[in-house]
Amino acid sequence: MLAPLAAASSMPASVPAPADQAEDAAAWERVKLRLRKEFGEDVYTSWLARLELESIDAEGTAHLSVPTRFLKSWVEAQFGDRIARIFGSELARVQRIALSLRTVGPRPPQPAPGRAAPPP
Repeated sequence: MLAPLAAASSMPASVPAPADQAEDAAAWERVKLRLRKEFGEDVYTSWLARLELESIDAEGTAHLSVPTRFLKSWVEAQFGDRIARIFGSELARVQRIALSLRTVGPRPPQPAPGRAAPPP
């Protein structure tokens, strides 16, 4: 079972603190290493390598994205529970994952560490 949610910080859920972003990115790198080791290079490269961490919200959901609907469906069905468990063991505040399709085109700019995001 995954650990309970950590206490929320004073920053809004949509703007994680820079330290949280670094911790999230480091945890995601560890998750990817564990997935590669557990499932093997061929399975990882075919199905999991194109997963990207978008964010982790205050409710403990790690939002991941993939480039195609088929990949989203396959990863959810075949690997979703295991990804969630591994992520939760690497970062206790992660309780679940949610997969979405990546949008085509450039991503919106991310604020520099220590700076607020520009208004939409």
